[in-house]
Amino acid sequence: MAPEGADVSKRTLTKVRPGHADLTGVLKYDQTDARNILERASARETAARVAAGTVCRQYLSALGVQVSGYVRSLCGICDQTFYPFEILEQAKQQPLFMLDEQKQAQAMQKIDALKAQGDTAGGVCEIRIKGLKSGFGSCMTYAEKLDAKLTSALMSVQAIKGVEVGMGFACAHLPGSQVHDRIYFENQKFTRKTNNAGGIEGGMSNGEEIILRAAMKPIPTLMQGLDTVDYLTHESVRASTERSDVAAVCACEIVLESAVCTALAEVVSARLGGDNLREVQKRYEDLPQ
Repeated sequence: MAPEGADVSKRTLTKVRPGHADLTGVLKYDQTDARNILERASARETAARVAAGTVCRQYLSALGVQVSGYVRSLCGICDQTFYPFEILEQAKQQPLFMLDEQKQAQAMQKIDALKAQGDTAGGVCEIRIKGLKSGFGSCMTYAEKLDAKLTSALMSVQAIKGVEVGMGFACAHLPGSQVHDRIYFENQKFTRKTNNAGGIEGGMSNGEEIILRAAMKPIPTLMQGLDTVDYLTHESVRASTERSDVAAVCACEIVLESAVCTALAEVVSARLGGDNLREVQKRYEDLPQ
């Protein structure tokens, strides 16, 4: 891809890898070398997104809005505990960003076993938003729905194959009486004693914590290789192996937080406007809870 040209004969990739953008990309863009696709489809682009997301995080923090998260599961080893927002950052001190030490130890053993087999692992990250007042997003058009914007940001991250808000997919298996959050009026404000909606109702924030989860598929570059074909010869071969990790769920969690910060900052800024931070803070303070 060097503009001055280069000898790429030894690095040409034609043994397209299942689960990657290789085959679809070479067909779409009429290429003869999948490396031209895989380099552009690489998650390396998320480095820039994390940098941008960090700026957006500071903007949100100035309004009292915090974003954090942790790894909820890895390769089927799942922590079902619901943790207070205040302890989520402790996960960043752990090797797998998990808060249950026993589950984390099991997950580490699983990773070791998969590495020995030349295999890979995926997992689920939970991202939470605390301090966002109600009314961000809109029920008026599909394009303005807060959950649509946030889940779109999550799905835009490489390897994410599923997203849910609050109770998510479990809502489909329960009656409405066990799903919808009852509303009360206490201490001169509206409250809910549950948060199955994950802080979003009708495409708008409702003042509760926003709870998002994203499922990351296993890394598709396996050191053992998978059955595929050579793009040029059409022969059955084993997929090419590139440098790869066994699991990248921790890195993914950081990227997901950053993607959420960027999308949320856009929504907040669109509603509040303002030409300087003091003005934005004043407008946010004047909003009802």
